[in-house]
Amino acid sequence: MLVDVSGALRSKGHLIVATGLAKVFEIATHLPGEAGKRQKVNAPAGFANVIGLGSACGNHILERASS
Repeated sequence: MLVDVSGALRSKGHLIVATGLAKVFEIATHLPGEAGKRQKVNAPAGFANVIGLGSACGNHILERASS
């Protein structure tokens, strides 16, 4: 499982949609090996979770595509 190495909420602020999209983007760059210096080698999957505004919650699980 991939852990966010981009700075997570501390680097992105607290805008729910922007933070959620940034988390999904971070995972999506690691899975194909395009994260540059932050790359976690061979991460098979990643999980993005955003909670806020009372009952608003978003969970995304992304997996690396099989060959």
